[in-house]
Amino acid sequence: MTINVIEEADRIFKTWKEKVLPCDYIENGIMLWEGLAFCAVCDKLGITLVLESGVAGGRSTEILARYFDFDIKAVDDGKLYGMDRFNNTKKRLSKYPNVEMINGDSDILVPDLIHANKDKKIAVLIDGPKGNRAKHLAKICMRDKTVKFVAIHDTCRDYSYHNLDDMIGTFFYTDDPKFLKKYKFIDSGKDIYSEDGGGLGFVRNIKWNDINMSQKIRFISRRGIKKLKQDIILITGYPHNSFSKPLVQIKRFIDISRGKVIRKPK
Repeated sequence: MTINVIEEADRIFKTWKEKVLPCDYIENGIMLWEGLAFCAVCDKLGITLVLESGVAGGRSTEILARYFDFDIKAVDDGKLYGMDRFNNTKKRLSKYPNVEMINGDSDILVPDLIHANKDKKIAVLIDGPKGNRAKHLAKICMRDKTVKFVAIHDTCRDYSYHNLDDMIGTFFYTDDPKFLKKYKFIDSGKDIYSEDGGGLGFVRNIKWNDINMSQKIRFISRRGIKKLKQDIILITGYPHNSFSKPLVQIKRFIDISRGKVIRKPK
């Protein structure tokens, strides 16, 4: 299934706006257009439970609680911003019956919550930990088929710009120019680091054999030439020492139905 996030946002925007807005900006929170994109993907994939790692002031949690009727379980260890902020956020969000705030280590509790909700279609929103630790948590979560996708915040910052490109299921970032042009207006808040927000990166829980040849080629193109040799080994299982052909010619060396080399590159 291909997901066009802009089209999905268009489809839900009227209802989303009625349910969610107005929603004041909270420091360290996601931007409204990021929340819109997340809700749109959840709708498209029929999500029935959201697990959130990293809460801070709870803006993302509140956006989700207003839009969805199903449960939002939000985990935060209270170390970065302190337990006073965690407790104040928990108190503020207590008016939403579908929100459960949990104090603890996301690396432990989020996988436990996935295991305890095998009957759900789960989306995971990670806004802490950051960087490679966030990717590691995402990969652990996606070991379970009940997790349909993961979104990671701050993947459009300088220090982690589009760092999900090496994950097969990556399909969208909220710094997409067309998306921002259409929906940035809904939030007058200002992220303290960037006027375009930290950015959400979206990753489907799919495996290599789940995608077609054109998707494999796009994945390789996204990763770049420097990883080409590793990618050819991944696609073909053939341990080339070098490969100088253009990316699009990879298709010539693969049996599409079996994913095996049908002739060696010259």
